[in-house]
Amino acid sequence: MPYQPQASKENVHGMGWFTAQVTAAQITAGNVVVKSGPGRICKVLVTTLTTAAQAIVIYDTAGTISGSTVIVGLIPGATPAGTIIEFNIPCQAGITIQQNASLAAGEITVSFS
Repeated sequence: MPYQPQASKENVHGMGWFTAQVTAAQITAGNVVVKSGPGRICKVLVTTLTTAAQAIVIYDTAGTISGSTVIVGLIPGATPAGTIIEFNIPCQAGITIQQNASLAAGEITVSFS
């Protein structure tokens, strides 16, 4: 079963956005379901430097990733802490970060609605 981080219950800036913090340990263990239903991936804040050459890939799905699953976000390897990536992309099925067993370091905060 994919890991599901505990989303904050805070309505960020009154905009209906929520946040989930995801670590490299969670991503190496399996797919991480940020949201298991329709919504929007808003932004990602890199809070800890990601491993060189190991991208973090985000899909429009509620858990299972197949060849036809749409990629809605990509965080390149070696992205420095403090980097904010704005996606603002609607997701029909959910928001899932793909497992990456090679990811040795990195932590991100995902904002979504």
